[in-house]
Amino acid sequence: MALRLPFFLCLVIVAFAAADLHRNWQVVFGDGLSYLETGEQILAGHRSLSYGLWGPLYSVLVAFAVQWVRPWGGDEIVAMRAVSIAMFILFLPALVFFMSEVRNLARKRGVAPGSPAESALLILGYLTTGYTSIHWIGLGTTTPDLGVAAATLCAAGLALRLLTRPGEKWVLPALGLVLGFGAWWKEPMFATGCAWLVTVGLGAAWKRRAWGQWLLAVILFAGMTVPLTSTLRSGGLTSASLNYMWHVNGIPNRFYVGGAPNGAPLHPPRQIHSAPAVFEFSTPFDVTYPVWYHPVYFYEGTRPVFDASRQLRVAAQNLRGYFEVLRSRWLALSTIGILAFLLLLRANPFRLAWPVTIPVLIPVGAVALVHWEPRYIAAFFSVLVTGCALAIASKVPAGRWGRAFLAMAVVSVLPMFADLVLRSRQPILPCAFCTTAAELQQLGVKPGDKIAFLGGHSFHTWIARKTKTRIVAQMPLQEWPNWRNAGPQARVRIYDELRNIGVSAIVAVDASPTDLGREIDWKQPSGTGLYVATLRKIH
Repeated sequence: MALRLPFFLCLVIVAFAAADLHRNWQVVFGDGLSYLETGEQILAGHRSLSYGLWGPLYSVLVAFAVQWVRPWGGDEIVAMRAVSIAMFILFLPALVFFMSEVRNLARKRGVAPGSPAESALLILGYLTTGYTSIHWIGLGTTTPDLGVAAATLCAAGLALRLLTRPGEKWVLPALGLVLGFGAWWKEPMFATGCAWLVTVGLGAAWKRRAWGQWLLAVILFAGMTVPLTSTLRSGGLTSASLNYMWHVNGIPNRFYVGGAPNGAPLHPPRQIHSAPAVFEFSTPFDVTYPVWYHPVYFYEGTRPVFDASRQLRVAAQNLRGYFEVLRSRWLALSTIGILAFLLLLRANPFRLAWPVTIPVLIPVGAVALVHWEPRYIAAFFSVLVTGCALAIASKVPAGRWGRAFLAMAVVSVLPMFADLVLRSRQPILPCAFCTTAAELQQLGVKPGDKIAFLGGHSFHTWIARKTKTRIVAQMPLQEWPNWRNAGPQARVRIYDELRNIGVSAIVAVDASPTDLGREIDWKQPSGTGLYVATLRKIH
């Protein structure tokens, strides 16, 4: 059982990951375009290591993959999927290492090898981690979150190894390196790494009198992250403060021209019309979508302002989101079962599994204060669940209690299986931008042309990447009511302004023919829900 059950559980995770990748092969995130073009600039030597919002490692990997497949006519999405597969190849051994250390610590605390308690622990640990990583992150996303999950699991395994193998002197320095590596995947891992080194590393150093090893871990972590922290600032602004202004202060995302109390940006997008608001941002970055390539640049000069009432509302809203996820039909059974066993056995996961349960609470709590998405906390959540299961396994008596714990584990993961099976049977999602890109090319839009968006989400920017054009102006999505009320003369003035800055075509999102008006000739690519038009003729 020592090898057969983990091997079987890994096969299940691989099967569901393959199904997710197959279904979402053509799905892209808008952030993926920023990652890709940042990596291209870094490889070309035109940019510093980072650009003020995310870490550079994923950017360099996807840009390198695209450059590698391009001479053979390879598709950019295929190259990005190859990077996702590479991250999964890192993720799976990290999961196996983490769970092996979980099992070793459980055995050290009296859990018998092959017992029902150990089997329950393995089932909950492997499948909860696999489920959250595939369902909340997935291989179909163009983000570095799966790499972050791999670094988190590896760090958690090293933290537990400090308890299972206290005599090994390499573990603390390795923890510093892994946490530094995680910060290269994504900037928030810097704060998480600091928390882990303080809570786990300092605690282990105090207990083992291993101050030299802990100091070496800190030096290694700092050596890897200082180059990042020195470049993750733009005019004193960081991505953390920018997110705070967006989600707590409530300033507009991407199109902000200033206002009290956050101040005025030094170089905001140029507003070319007021009602509806239309913005131009063709300079200074020669990329597909400048306003999201380096967001911090467009907010330089502003500052976050602490607002206690808004902070409490945002935190309460995010905590409700956490609760809704936990009470969903896919996670409700495991949540209820784990809480019930913790209460019945009086098992304290923050004492029995403190090297993993305490550090992950810090990033989960920090995310709740500003903005959260399930993929942000997937790895931390699964480590926390596994830590709780470890505490239960360490306290559960043999016999009926152990069998009851195993039955709870099996029953609680069945809904996860059902969800993943249902998702794997869903039809393959089509390329959301390919048809519109082809329509633009048929209308005569050429590589290098400038285009504008009316409305639009970040993933629509791949239309421009596909046609090798640049988005230089946009009307925010929430401005559609003002557009409808503007009237023909105002719309003609907007078209004239767009033509004056060199725009040759417009893409409209979430609109109807009556919304758009008849001043120019709009066409709808079949099955897209989008409208495209050139600015050659204005009636």
